[in-house]
Amino acid sequence: MKSPFWDVYCVFYVGSWAIVHLFRWLHMPLPFLNEWLTDFAFLPLTFHIGHWITQYLFFRRGGQLIYRLPILLLLAAYVSVIMEYVAPLYSIRFTSDIVDVLMYFLGTLFYYFFHQKSYTSKISVEE
Repeated sequence: MKSPFWDVYCVFYVGSWAIVHLFRWLHMPLPFLNEWLTDFAFLPLTFHIGHWITQYLFFRRGGQLIYRLPILLLLAAYVSVIMEYVAPLYSIRFTSDIVDVLMYFLGTLFYYFFHQKSYTSKISVEE
């Protein structure tokens, strides 16, 4: 597969996570970015890694994996329930936030409409 794992979207997801956590470590949290950017980028990065691994393992000889929107939305709902309802019941480290849920879904829609379309249009499989 000639398409690189590190496309511009993946670099954005990992870079934004690194910047947010660097500023947290420096005790200088960034408004908005600290609260919600990591939630926005979490699922698209997870989907991208899963897509890349699955494409590489199962579709190297031809074909293309494309995640359907209902599956991605179901996964966003699952993560929302686990991270925003279940996890706060068991740890004070987690807090429920409806905006986090919104960010999970917006990140999912971003992945579906922009990242996945960009990535799958560039996939070139080896014959």
